Amino acid sequence: MAEQGRLALNNEINTDVLKPEKGVKGISILSKIPLCDPSAAVYPEYMHGIMGLIKRFMKLWFETDLNCNLKDHRNEINNFLRTVKVPDYLTRCPETTDDYPSWKANECRTFLIYLSLIIFAMFMSRQYFQHWLLFVSAIYLLLQEDISENDLQTAEIMLNMFLRDFSNLYRADDYSYNLHNLSHYCLTVRRFGNLFSNSTFEWENLNGTVRLRIHGTKNQGIELVKTLQLCQGVEILRARYETSDNDRERYALFRNKITDCKFTATEKNLLAASNLTPENAYFRAVFMPFGEVFTCCRYQRQRQNNNNTVCYVDSGGVKRYGEIDCFVECLDSTKMAFVKFFVIEHAKMFIHVRTNFVVKHIIPIADSPVVHLILLGSHPYILLSFISTQF
Repeated sequence: MAEQGRLALNNEINTDVLKPEKGVKGISILSKIPLCDPSAAVYPEYMHGIMGLIKRFMKLWFETDLNCNLKDHRNEINNFLRTVKVPDYLTRCPETTDDYPSWKANECRTFLIYLSLIIFAMFMSRQYFQHWLLFVSAIYLLLQEDISENDLQTAEIMLNMFLRDFSNLYRADDYSYNLHNLSHYCLTVRRFGNLFSNSTFEWENLNGTVRLRIHGTKNQGIELVKTLQLCQGVEILRARYETSDNDRERYALFRNKITDCKFTATEKNLLAASNLTPENAYFRAVFMPFGEVFTCCRYQRQRQNNNNTVCYVDSGGVKRYGEIDCFVECLDSTKMAFVKFFVIEHAKMFIHVRTNFVVKHIIPIADSPVVHLILLGSHPYILLSFISTQF
């Protein structure tokens, strides 16, 4: 890189014509800032870097005849993408690989972190899948809110292995600048925090927010300032009057009463143990704690998203996974929920063989006859659990 920069600089000095050397275009004006070390102050921005990498790999998988190509499985992969249901907090989900060049950054991230391993476990050869698993696992570790030194070291090893093996599985010409930048991601996290905190996702989102605040054709600057001041005032009022846990609890509302609710003998026994009967409680399909929406599997109107698969803590303090069957609103305002318990299929967990690293953010599950009645004092949270018994 240093040699390419030197050649680019000599070309600019000697010919007054910018002649890039393998992508290096010469000295940036930012390097003239006093007391600024560009090697420390400038870091790879992961949103655009990952987006570029995803699209490059999609091209290798679906538009080449290399050993990694998945063209024969494209229709099956597209069917999976069209039918998979994700929680509301994933704002974008790719619908087909046919339009991957126009995927937004959020679609690329959803595909990378949550969907790609599930898809490629079914269709990709073992060596390519194990290679891709390194990339997904490392990026997930670097996106965590709390990253330990062990996580950083693990991610660094995985990214180095991913880059080392790339030329053995793909073409050397496909080793791009964005791919090289992966070797700097762990250093970036050590210096500046997790990848998301230093990405342009929020800035890109803010651009859309600003655009929607302008409606007129004249005095747009004044209109924008006044609108943003109004939005700022609303947030100040919200922070002033809705900061306590009691406020949040008061705004945890139920919606959509279930009138024709049939219960199994087990569910009736659980109600009886809580001094409840189907006659002295209300049964709801939608639960809306402050800022979030949860639905039950009896809710027929929600067909595109999965807001009923949850991670919760049982009465013994053990973390469980399950599917919300319905919500229970008691006469004394106690909030509860029937949850169908899932069994974790540990034998189907994604594991990288050489490092023995286990992917923990995608949980293989199977149905079970066990049902829990849990208290919603602190609301549950959605967890992606796409893999079922058929995979």
